[in-house]
Amino acid sequence: MPNELFSLLVLVPLLLVLAWVVREDLRARRIPNPAVLAILALWPAHLLLLGRPSPWWSGPSAALLVLGGGFVAWRLGLLGAGDVKLASALSASVGLEGLVGFLLATGLLGGLLALVVLFVERAFPMLAFSLSRFGGGALFERLCRGFGSAAVGRRASVPYGVAIAIAGLLAIGGPLGMP
Repeated sequence: MPNELFSLLVLVPLLLVLAWVVREDLRARRIPNPAVLAILALWPAHLLLLGRPSPWWSGPSAALLVLGGGFVAWRLGLLGAGDVKLASALSASVGLEGLVGFLLATGLLGGLLALVVLFVERAFPMLAFSLSRFGGGALFERLCRGFGSAAVGRRASVPYGVAIAIAGLLAIGGPLGMP
């Protein structure tokens, strides 16, 4: 029982912060720095209450590895700086043991998300026109606003923070999590 309580003390705040990250990434394609700092602030609680990741240096090591690799990806224009900071902060709680699973889940979810964005980008004009004839065009536009970019006047991009947040939650407290 105490272990489940300790898990909730860590996972509930993490879930709230990640929900904020997802909302902001869908809305503005930005990861708020205070959210990244909040995730980092949860790492000691994760370590003290749950004893994970173990050993203690596993978390900072994983975070530094992701930060280094993410810096290269950012310089190449493959990821945004906020995405790199978010993935690095979540890696601290995942640790070296869970890092591969976290990164694989992030890549798979990011690929699925890219397909959704591509569908919305390509299908939006046709579907919006068809739905407008039945009065549903405005509703469809609101539903697609977060995933589509060009459809609502933005440069095409994938809200990769969404994939990182879901993969982080799965790696820390879900099926990818450590026992």
